[in-house]
Amino acid sequence: MSEEFIWVIIYLVPISVVVWTLGMWATHEDYKKEHNIKGWSDKEMNAKQIILTSIVSTIVGTTGWLGGVYYGSVNMLDSIYDNVCRK
Repeated sequence: MSEEFIWVIIYLVPISVVVWTLGMWATHEDYKKEHNIKGWSDKEMNAKQIILTSIVSTIVGTTGWLGGVYYGSVNMLDSIYDNVCRK
């Protein structure tokens, strides 16, 4: 039972991300129309902004990924060490 539930959650994660992103975009568009403002996406980005945005997003993404890898490997190694020490 638990294995099927885990696979359901794994397959629903990308669908949830797409639905959440679509909802955020729709909310942003409604807010722009309601308050009669131009969104940040209506402006052209220059090369400096593109480069800085790419660097910051790469740093944030890599930090999150490495944190997840570290946390996962620590938990995995702890369980392996516990199993070895018990025997």
